Amino acid sequence: MVPVALLSVVLASLCSAVSANAATTAVANVSHAASTTCEVLKALLGSKIVLPTDCSYTQLSDENWSQTTWEHPSCIAVPSRAEDISAVVDAAVVANVPFAIRSGGHSPNPFDANINTGILIAMDNFSQTTYDETTGLATIGMGSRWDAVYTALDQHNLTVVGGRVMDVGVGGLTLGGGLSYLSDLYGLVCDNVVNYEVPCASFYLPIMSAY
Repeated sequence: MVPVALLSVVLASLCSAVSANAATTAVANVSHAASTTCEVLKALLGSKIVLPTDCSYTQLSDENWSQTTWEHPSCIAVPSRAEDISAVVDAAVVANVPFAIRSGGHSPNPFDANINTGILIAMDNFSQTTYDETTGLATIGMGSRWDAVYTALDQHNLTVVGGRVMDVGVGGLTLGGGLSYLSDLYGLVCDNVVNYEVPCASFYLPIMSAY
């Protein structure tokens, strides 16, 4: 007769082994799906998809401000149009591949703006800031850094409720609420957003309005 305590240990060990094998298999499946999806996107978007074998991969994957967020994505998408983002998101959703999005990459929290075994969408090319004198509104790319935003608006003798640290990205700070030196007068950064263009899967580009 096997003692109860020993039987419990044996069963626990078996359960742990089964769980470990299942986890390993799941990771392998996701890794394969991610690699396959990256190859498909590379064929579709060309140089906008950076694979681990490409020369610029290491520089892009380690662009985040803190080493605590340096990861090894299966590929890095560097889109230049909203439609490119939709194509990447659509492919990831269809293949059930995880993805992360990086604006400025200033957060030190692991996986805030990077990913292992998945697709990193780097918003570097969305860094334009324009001002419409008719509407009085500025259009700011989510890949912009606040120093570039302020510089672009300076020529109009204007500023915006934005970040206090110049190298922080617009996207992350805004989606996180965003404290500004002007917050005591005008609220958080997010309170001053009029519209968001939100690329979705299936190439749907809705405009999310504050009104």
